[in-house]
Amino acid sequence: MSSHHELPPDVDRSDVLRLIDRLNGDPAVAHPLSAATAEHLDPDEVTNRIASAKDVDGLTSITRPARTCIAGCAHARPRA
Repeated sequence: MSSHHELPPDVDRSDVLRLIDRLNGDPAVAHPLSAATAEHLDPDEVTNRIASAKDVDGLTSITRPARTCIAGCAHARPRA
């Protein structure tokens, strides 16, 4: 099941964060996606509000380093 939430360009910061918090807490939502962010909002704040357990795309600052290492750190593993 998917849902779509379209917010107006002048959406209030607290409304965006509240929506993300609601999606984070909804067990029916596997992974909220952060699309375009209104110009007056901090895109890092909005993206980092996504719960790390639901950040399957590695968008947040918490999961981004792990995704980068998985993709690029294979050379650091000892050879058998």
